[in-house]
Amino acid sequence: MRLIVILLFTIYPCLANINENIDNLIPALIKIESGGDLNAIGDNGKAFGQLQIWEIVIKDVNRVYKTNYKHKDAFYYYNSIEICVLYLNFWGKNYKRKTGNDPSLEVLSKIWNGGPFGYKKKSTNKYWIKVKNLL
Repeated sequence: MRLIVILLFTIYPCLANINENIDNLIPALIKIESGGDLNAIGDNGKAFGQLQIWEIVIKDVNRVYKTNYKHKDAFYYYNSIEICVLYLNFWGKNYKRKTGNDPSLEVLSKIWNGGPFGYKKKSTNKYWIKVKNLL
């Protein structure tokens, strides 16, 4: 999996600029979100797969990248990772445009947990601590 994550972050340069151990971020998110369960369904049926992807994330990725993922694609290992990386790449670039700073692992984790502006939400602090402990 490490190679796949490295390749995806190389393809999406916003994330490749992070001077942190970025290749461990996705595995940490997977462990927290589902413990690695590809068939996980959470948040009252709204979150699918190992990364607990909501349909709004799928819609965002499809809108931005002109892809045609379906919510059920979140149950597939590689699709879920690509969806996550695409989402974080887009919103990481947005963060950089707004702040002038490259997104840190903390910012990206909080975006994954709390949506595009999750880095501003206090409610994502506990999530970041969990991620940080796994990095």
